[in-house]
Amino acid sequence: MNIKNKTVKYGDLLVLDKFSHSFEAGKITSIFGPSGCGKTSLLNVICEEDIQVSYVFQEDKLMPWLSVEDNIKLVCQDDQAIKKALDIVKMSDYKAFYPKELSGGMKRRVALVRAFVHDGLLLMDEPFKGLDDDLKFEIIESFLDLHRQVPRTVIMVTHDEKVAKKVSHKILYVKGLPLEVTHEV
Repeated sequence: MNIKNKTVKYGDLLVLDKFSHSFEAGKITSIFGPSGCGKTSLLNVICEEDIQVSYVFQEDKLMPWLSVEDNIKLVCQDDQAIKKALDIVKMSDYKAFYPKELSGGMKRRVALVRAFVHDGLLLMDEPFKGLDDDLKFEIIESFLDLHRQVPRTVIMVTHDEKVAKKVSHKILYVKGLPLEVTHEV
């Protein structure tokens, strides 16, 4: 996945100025930096590319009138892939449940599965935000298990350096505005 010379302005505010970067296929790249430096704007620019993208937002975007399984079937009709992914994140027993019947951590796992079973680039904007540390790292392990099974190209925005270090093959440290990569690890 390559981003080349992307510029984003909101009025007079320059958020991206001819930003370019290559993201390695099948790897998890985290973008780590302060609030308001353009990280989410970069994800939004990537969504405008002519590629298939799935997105995990900061908050769960599950359809409340659909069961866990039906929320996932919005993006994938492969029952075997859905079953395998739900097994990995320990949610198979809850496939008939509705979002209101799930805890916050369970909803987060469903959102991850739904994004993961969809083909293409996976974008994640603060996917583990608002979770206590024990639950956060349990869900991260589920996510990493999914990634080991199907190594997707993932670009994740986070303010949590521990999370970035735990999940990433590469971390881009950024500052802005405009968004600029200061170094990579």
